[in-house]
Amino acid sequence: MAQVIELNREFIKGVHAAKMEVAAGDIFDLDDALYMFRIDPADSEFQRGYHAGLLQVYRQQKASKHG
Repeated sequence: MAQVIELNREFIKGVHAAKMEVAAGDIFDLDDALYMFRIDPADSEFQRGYHAGLLQVYRQQKASKHG
């Protein structure tokens, strides 16, 4: 059976915020930003979304370098 995931507004806001900050140049080292989530995990839906947004950008950049 497929798992249904319901995204709330705060999570989505976090994803968009992360992508906008990377695009604006406010976050220039994704490795460091992602490392911070490893040592201090997200504790809100906004932060979980922000982390997910950073991961999406990281994976897209990695794929474009190797693609």
